[in-house]
Amino acid sequence: MKVVLPDSSVINLNSHSKLTYFASFSRKRTISFEGEALFEIKRDVHSPFVIKTVESEIKVLGTSFCVSTDLKNTSVIVSHGKVAFYSTLQLHDTLFLEKGDKGIYKAQGSSLEKQRNKDLNFLAWKDHHLVFEKTSMDKVIADLERYFKIKVEVKNPEIYQLSYTSEFTNPTLDEVLREMELVLNIKPEIAGNNILLNLK
Repeated sequence: MKVVLPDSSVINLNSHSKLTYFASFSRKRTISFEGEALFEIKRDVHSPFVIKTVESEIKVLGTSFCVSTDLKNTSVIVSHGKVAFYSTLQLHDTLFLEKGDKGIYKAQGSSLEKQRNKDLNFLAWKDHHLVFEKTSMDKVIADLERYFKIKVEVKNPEIYQLSYTSEFTNPTLDEVLREMELVLNIKPEIAGNNILLNLK
């Protein structure tokens, strides 16, 4: 879902996401957010844009970035611009994130961590584009579970030793599984929303 705020900022919401803002938004650009979304914030040097999540806040002037939250953690990946990311419990501890950076807030321990983003599929839910470049199978499985909203079970532990390279645009689950079967010599079995991976 695409939401255009009163200041012309654009937010693309993933499913099961929620944002809240008050009628006074035009004077104070502050929202509360849960879930996952891509934010494209209209620049205003006089009025920072603040996103409140569980135990953390994100403050920007104008930039593009992705936010993902759950009950325990919040992660921020910056597409361009600069973002200030901090814990509401530890206000002196602030991360300044730039293009390609990923910030993670962990509720357990109220800790902040900064790293380079290596997740090629962090916007797959929006762009409908999956990319794997010598990707470990545990990451491939995690991305497929997230994108297709399925559960994957691995019967043979040897599968985790494999890596996978491919690229898909607007993929179907059948399409991905067929190619994985050919390239990796594995046999997928589909039972509703559950996938079982076996070695041939």
